[in-house]
Amino acid sequence: MISSFSQRFMKDALTGTVQEVTEPQQIQDTEPTIQCLVCSFTGNEMRFIKQAEREPRSVTPTDPSYS
Repeated sequence: MISSFSQRFMKDALTGTVQEVTEPQQIQDTEPTIQCLVCSFTGNEMRFIKQAEREPRSVTPTDPSYS
């Protein structure tokens, strides 16, 4: 799941030094944003499910014996 945060800060226009910083505040989303760690698809949960249904992962043969 991906979360978004907002943080305000003020910089001096001439020197660029940061003069004031506020605490980060989480931005409330109406739906969570999901990212797949396999294909990197990012979207809301329903789009994530539909994408997974459209592009099912192929079965990868595995060898249970270890050398």
